[in-house]
Amino acid sequence: MPTRATLSRPSLTAEAADTRDRRSFHAALSARCASNVGSDGKGDTAMQRTGVGRFLRRSSELLVITTLVAGCAAAPRRPAPASEARAPLRVVVENGTSFEMSLFAHPEAGGRFRIGTIGANETRMFIVRHGMLGAGSFRIVGDPVGSVALRASEPMHMMGGMTAYWRIGVSAASSSTMVR
Repeated sequence: MPTRATLSRPSLTAEAADTRDRRSFHAALSARCASNVGSDGKGDTAMQRTGVGRFLRRSSELLVITTLVAGCAAAPRRPAPASEARAPLRVVVENGTSFEMSLFAHPEAGGRFRIGTIGANETRMFIVRHGMLGAGSFRIVGDPVGSVALRASEPMHMMGGMTAYWRIGVSAASSSTMVR
């Protein structure tokens, strides 16, 4: 029957062999890395040789490029020049009724202001300052002189320099609105 000392001896030998193997592995790795040092003293690392470093470097470059492109795409668009945004609006009205009408603009935000007057069976162009309308849409309302039957256009949303065409027909169904 073996003694306790003889049982523990093989495990010490295996541990020593394992330590020796690890030392030789690290020594071989150090020698391999040292052999890749160039004349300038700089060498590539094991990570660069295996492709992991190349992968990390390329994916970080890709991440930077993607971030820049996404940032440029999400940037706010350049607003219209102040002269174009503040350009007056043109409203062309064709009155196909037999009534003279007073024309008013009704902004979406509320209120109303007078644009002008148009005669019976007449076509006229009116200039409206953009600041009078504010933001959002508006309607043009025709108030016939001597009558209570108001006529209103469809809601219009316009920017500086645009032209609205409103044809007032004999009936509400024959009226039309167009914005250019």
